[in-house]
Amino acid sequence: MGGGWCNLAPIVNGTIFFRRRPRLLHLLAVSRHACLAFAGDRKGATAIEYAMIISGIFLVIVTAVYGLSDEVSNMFNTVSNNVRDNM
Repeated sequence: MGGGWCNLAPIVNGTIFFRRRPRLLHLLAVSRHACLAFAGDRKGATAIEYAMIISGIFLVIVTAVYGLSDEVSNMFNTVSNNVRDNM
């Protein structure tokens, strides 16, 4: 008898009964099938690539804002002071 999904049991009243696999083996088979299906699916790879590009752009923007924050703050303070002094 092979190592297939199930083994044939005796025929009773013309009906073939199958022996069920142990629950752990079933879970392993289902998990393996799900992993193989996930690995073969290429739609998720494109989404991940777009997410990586967007996260890279976000990091560049955050770095630029953080690096320029003092200069921008000083510029607005200067403008505010000049407006207040000339009023």
